[in-house]
Amino acid sequence: MKVAVLGIGYVGLASGVLWAADHDVTVFDVIQAKVDAVNGCECPFSDTAISTRLRELRDSGHIVKAAPNAVGALSGFDMVIVAVPTNYSDDLGGFDTRIVESLFTQIASECPDAVVVLRSTVQPGTTEVLAKACGIHRAIYNPEFLREGCSFEDCLRPSRVVVGAGSEELASTYSSWLEGVYRANGVEVPPILSCSIEEAESIKLFANAYLATRVAFFNQLDSFALHRGLDASKIIQAVCLDRRIGDHYNNPSFGYGGYCLPKDTKALLGSFGDDVPNCLIKAVVEENAERKADLVDAVLARGWKRVGIYRLVAKAGSDNLRSSAMVDVACELLRRGADVSIYEPLVSEDEFMGARIVRSMDELFDRCDILLANRMTAELEPYKDKVFTRDLYSRD
Repeated sequence: MKVAVLGIGYVGLASGVLWAADHDVTVFDVIQAKVDAVNGCECPFSDTAISTRLRELRDSGHIVKAAPNAVGALSGFDMVIVAVPTNYSDDLGGFDTRIVESLFTQIASECPDAVVVLRSTVQPGTTEVLAKACGIHRAIYNPEFLREGCSFEDCLRPSRVVVGAGSEELASTYSSWLEGVYRANGVEVPPILSCSIEEAESIKLFANAYLATRVAFFNQLDSFALHRGLDASKIIQAVCLDRRIGDHYNNPSFGYGGYCLPKDTKALLGSFGDDVPNCLIKAVVEENAERKADLVDAVLARGWKRVGIYRLVAKAGSDNLRSSAMVDVACELLRRGADVSIYEPLVSEDEFMGARIVRSMDELFDRCDILLANRMTAELEPYKDKVFTRDLYSRD
């Protein structure tokens, strides 16, 4: 089967590499550098497992081809996986799906009989509306639950696969294809759950909203402990020994960030409308903003005026600054008059939003009264006496 994947990002490339074990796969993107990287068997973002797998596929004759998404490029494909950005828009109060709509129109024109699998995150009800408007007759919503830096591993061994389809026949067909793909990759077939398209869209948002809720809960616990002079680790340990709660995803941070949680919680909140109670989701969104402001208060209250920030990335092992909690913390410190220096190798400029960028940890240490770090790393060990972090367990 000929499979096209639109979008060379965490989701798209991981999906393409997975399907390439059993099918003829071409991945498309408008950014030529990404196309060139994949054709050179290199992952254009931080995920070494994808680079390794691209080379393994090449050596076994299952080459993942990459190409620009030009007019006419999709003719002849049997299945098209759409995995393009759907950023949250404050103006729209939800996801901006214009790229998806444009691609659906192209698919309908160039390969109208293809099965179209949307993996981009959208608000409940979106897939069917766009498919109908663009003339897509066999649409599936297959949400992703991938972590940055581990996208292929999570694609290869997911906890579950959700298939949202408009008919049992289409869901069964796609599920059987998935079973063959996992067997071709030499791994156990994961649980495959079939449901309606809107249910699948809702599953994605509520799953991420729960993760955000858990982050917000333990951050609020940590804020309580910080204000009262208590040991947050002892409170968390005792709370999480309850088997119903569990000792996972409970490490305090400066707030959740990254590609998914900030935009998905806001979009889910917008999906409730005015007639459905939404106080819990609303509180999670508000707490994430309050957490960052509260930690800035804690830093400035201690008299630290020269503040160093270690890394702006959303999480350890990531190369993504989007919606990073540390970016928000830096902006709030600058707004309140602090002298901010940042160590972030991913930023090539000399300044970032008005803050000074330094090129070494020694320079950062010399320029600051306190060094803020969302997560402790081995690189911070020589400077730990000056580090302010809420990381209790050295993990996410």
